[in-house]
Amino acid sequence: MPSLNSRLTFAVAGGVLNTVLLNWWLISILGGSGPGPQTTIATQIGAWSYWIIGPFLLGAIPIYLYFEYHLVTAPLLTILLSGYCFADRLPGGSMEDFTAFYFGVWPFFLAVIGVIAAAEYYVRMR
Repeated sequence: MPSLNSRLTFAVAGGVLNTVLLNWWLISILGGSGPGPQTTIATQIGAWSYWIIGPFLLGAIPIYLYFEYHLVTAPLLTILLSGYCFADRLPGGSMEDFTAFYFGVWPFFLAVIGVIAAAEYYVRMR
């Protein structure tokens, strides 16, 4: 089992990677431009903080759970959901953009991942 510093390093690296890839995809490929030009500085800071913190937590927490408790469902769900953001824009993808939805309601997805990881932990400990 890796040490605490190694687990945190892997978790932070996973969070940064998830954040960079999803924000690159949103801005460069999908043409996302933020909350809009007529908003205040506070709104800009708040929106970008929300959009940076969300993907970071969605990447970091499942990886930490994997290294700390050997839970595989949390990182698999993160890979599945983040990967769907990329696959959604392929020919035959959905009509609505999943990436914007994923960025908007990331606390819900994080809660779902947490509940499923808790269920896996409970089943493994029985």
